[in-house]
Amino acid sequence: MYRRTVLAMVTGAALLLSACTGTGGSSKGADAKAPTDPAKVSGTIKVLTVRTDLVQDGTMDKYAAEFNKTYPKVKVEFEALTNYESEVKIRMNTENYGDVLLIPAVIKKADYPKFFASLGTVEERGEKYRFTDFTTVDGKVYGQSPVGVTPGFIYNKRVWREAGVTEWPTTSAEFLTALKAIKSKTDAVPYYTNFAAGWTLTSWTYVNGSVHCDPQATTKLAEGDPWAENADLRVGDTLLHDIVKQGLAEKDPTTTNWEESKPRTAKGEIATQWLGTWAIVQFQDAAKKAGVNPDDIGFMPFPAQTDGKFCAAVAPTTTRPSTSTPSTRTPPAPGSTGSRTSPVTTRTIWRSPRSRTPRCPRCCSLTRTRA
Repeated sequence: MYRRTVLAMVTGAALLLSACTGTGGSSKGADAKAPTDPAKVSGTIKVLTVRTDLVQDGTMDKYAAEFNKTYPKVKVEFEALTNYESEVKIRMNTENYGDVLLIPAVIKKADYPKFFASLGTVEERGEKYRFTDFTTVDGKVYGQSPVGVTPGFIYNKRVWREAGVTEWPTTSAEFLTALKAIKSKTDAVPYYTNFAAGWTLTSWTYVNGSVHCDPQATTKLAEGDPWAENADLRVGDTLLHDIVKQGLAEKDPTTTNWEESKPRTAKGEIATQWLGTWAIVQFQDAAKKAGVNPDDIGFMPFPAQTDGKFCAAVAPTTTRPSTSTPSTRTPPAPGSTGSRTSPVTTRTIWRSPRSRTPRCPRCCSLTRTRA
């Protein structure tokens, strides 16, 4: 997964680099083309990212160093945004939204050609990459996912053990009972909503498909009542409602802090958060920096089983890197990130009896110049 992430990032930026010395103009739906001689490309590109941790610890600089082996005359700058969606959504109305970026969910899939360059046809990309259908418009791919995820709970295993809970809950009722045990037997906050961040609540949407192990669950949202009795979304939202109503979450949701929640969970001050596999490494890194055991960070699926097995949907994350170019530049070359998961798509379902933690994908796409 690490290799593919680097590849998507580097390739995406590389494609864009053809724009660094371009002479303007573009047409709708332009295709990204790599420069014939990378050594002659010069300029500066800005990469917008949600990974504040990777910018701070120097990991992104390693990406830039690899990129510069191919494009030695191009300077890569990174800008990490904590409130990515809200800020970039505003920037998309200007020319100041970076050269490589995670496309905000506000952009409709049909509008990808207005902002991004095509990375190639779905047939070409599909031979090598997964999830190309998520960013395909009229047969062309406008975003590539280097990372995919399954939703689930990040939890502190030590705290759960101290509360006497050693098995993953298989129902919502069992999960609530486990949180009550954590509240009564430990000093940890049983569940942390991270309400102030906003995006963390939208993560509950991705319970869809996990409750009843249905790979067509997302498609069915457009065919009936998403919150019908026993429907996946209703089961997930009801659990969140009950957690808060029963006093099992933090006392003041408006003062939550996403970055601080990582070391707090690692140290056992917070027991549980609903996130996804993408968060495992971040929380383990936070544990190392806090001087506590990273092995205490665990991952568990939603508390529901089908035929005695847990399930989780595997899909790209909601935002994917993409490259953008101002209207005075030529279109970028192929290889960066795309946009939000289409509401009507088939998901892959991951099944597990009770133990192993899955790992999954994330997305990237190339932006085109504005008309």
